[in-house]
Amino acid sequence: MNRNVTTTTSAATIKIEKLREYLSSKKNFKHEDCEGIIKTLKKSGLPVNISTARSLGDEGLTALVDSLHAQKKSTAGRAEIAVHVNVPHERHRFTVQCYEGDTVQDIAENDEMVSGYLAFACTGNMACSTCHCILDAESFEKLEPPSAAEEDMLDMAADLRPTSRLGCQIQLYDGIEITIPENVHDYFT
Repeated sequence: MNRNVTTTTSAATIKIEKLREYLSSKKNFKHEDCEGIIKTLKKSGLPVNISTARSLGDEGLTALVDSLHAQKKSTAGRAEIAVHVNVPHERHRFTVQCYEGDTVQDIAENDEMVSGYLAFACTGNMACSTCHCILDAESFEKLEPPSAAEEDMLDMAADLRPTSRLGCQIQLYDGIEITIPENVHDYFT
């Protein structure tokens, strides 16, 4: 059985290496662009191979690289931070790396661990409470107070607590601790 795992890993590694060669020689992408494409394909769940790159086409690959460059510019000069996420109903706790000033929605867009627990049904427009998070008292006190609109949406949240906030509105800082409630009211479904 171990032999199959090794073979699969080797086959995947070979496909990635061939994709890397294809992108750098055929499309003239720089090394960091190739690595960004590969990382994005891995996160997306699409096969990481030449066929996938070809299906995106020249325009799609170029647009992806442009998007990666824009994302890199938007994080330039911002400190990388650690955010602690607690999921007590699953007895699970993990840490996510992101950038100071990001919101929980920002990290959910780049981290499937977070997006697996929270929905952002209104895409951050404070028209739902599907990104409801609970903070510890110390973290809650460090944040700007919630706006009246945020408080109105929190009134619809399941498991509301005195330190509840909408994840799309939390400006993250290093060491902040966020707890994911067990229940969510999703009025969009």
